[in-house]
Amino acid sequence: MRQLVAEMESSKELSSSLDRQSHNIQDVITFNQLVLDDVIAGRIELTEAAKQKWEVNGVNDFFQTYLTRVSSAPGYEAKTAHDLLVQARDLCAKSDLPAVSSRLRQQYEAGYGPLPE
Repeated sequence: MRQLVAEMESSKELSSSLDRQSHNIQDVITFNQLVLDDVIAGRIELTEAAKQKWEVNGVNDFFQTYLTRVSSAPGYEAKTAHDLLVQARDLCAKSDLPAVSSRLRQQYEAGYGPLPE
């Protein structure tokens, strides 16, 4: 009986830990979407957005691996900026695409040099 009670308490602790981790992941996903929305709308410069996003996501090995796979930019902050630029291009309305692409390219190149292609 004691073992059953101990297992139940252990299960509750594990469930609580998983709930906290799930909320943390949801918070990061929400943050990342807000940053991307702000970049597209021009409310934040690409370089500042990359800095903020890297500060939040940089501790995650998966994010680092993802950035290395999707961007040849030098350094993780530049890779983050490049990824934001590509995502913004993919998500903005077709009528806004030329203006958004031009603005983000200029911001990227001002902060990090030539844009990796």
